[in-house]
Amino acid sequence: MEDGSLLHCLPLSMQPDCIKVFPSEYQVDALEGTLVAAAYQYDEDTKLRTGGIIAFNPCNKLNDIISGKEEEPEYRDSNYHIATKALNGVLSCSWIKNNKFCGVSCITADLRVTTIRLDAEVCEDNQYNRISMDIDDEIALDNDSDAIGLSLVNYDVTGSISSITSSNGYVYILENGVVKHKWSAHDMETWISAFQPGNPNVVITGSDDSTIKFFDLRESITPLKTVSRFDRQLMQFDMRNLDLPVACATLDCAVWYIDFMDGGFMNVAGCYDGAFVYHTSHIDAQYSLYKKFVPQNPLIYSVAHLELQKKTVNVCSDFYNKRILFWD
Repeated sequence: MEDGSLLHCLPLSMQPDCIKVFPSEYQVDALEGTLVAAAYQYDEDTKLRTGGIIAFNPCNKLNDIISGKEEEPEYRDSNYHIATKALNGVLSCSWIKNNKFCGVSCITADLRVTTIRLDAEVCEDNQYNRISMDIDDEIALDNDSDAIGLSLVNYDVTGSISSITSSNGYVYILENGVVKHKWSAHDMETWISAFQPGNPNVVITGSDDSTIKFFDLRESITPLKTVSRFDRQLMQFDMRNLDLPVACATLDCAVWYIDFMDGGFMNVAGCYDGAFVYHTSHIDAQYSLYKKFVPQNPLIYSVAHLELQKKTVNVCSDFYNKRILFWD
């Protein structure tokens, strides 16, 4: 196991939560290597929630750091352009691609699903990409609720079907701009949901009550299965048999978010424990800790990775310290 080292720090004025790297399979050269981050800020005095979506491409900067060019006397700093779209606080976002544009869908603190179009142009001798963001659509999920939007996940790349969770435990299924399902999945904050791959009718939710629930929307809102754990156990299930996990491993950290990487590696956001990379080739064995990165007083809510010219760079959001960290 290796201790990770910091390559680059991007300080922010807001708290970053979710981080997503532009998917290479979308095949838009100008956006290759672009990151988006959901940003959130709560003002105790005014009770207002602000933030938005931040977009930037740090690849040239990181390549220069890795190659040592920044130490050369005539080095020209390859700073990157940072675009921001102000919204009422965002904790979760996801890349989308439809027949019109590439962009991001997100859920705001006031329960609005917002779709943003992203464009980029290469500027100044390929030194950086200038990114622009424009709101394409906004959908109010629930005008009668004062809950906070916590997470959004899309069923496919188009974003036509989405699952959204909220602070009062409710889950919303949005299909082509219409709320098709709404139910109380938990009695506490529901921080995450996911679709079963290949089946938009099966939704899995996770909450602050330390439970994971499996729902089949074709039957009822009564969960098919409820799993209650708080023990750093990473479990894998066969959806055909939810009685027992097919694999279970004890990790060295909490698990808030997982970013799967090539070569059998898994990037883990470990909250107060830091960021961790595990090797996952042998599913029936104890996961092997490959690297860990523990900045001072961390709260790591999201992780990602960038495939650069010479190496893979890990990315994590440090929520309370208002910064995005790039590490090796």
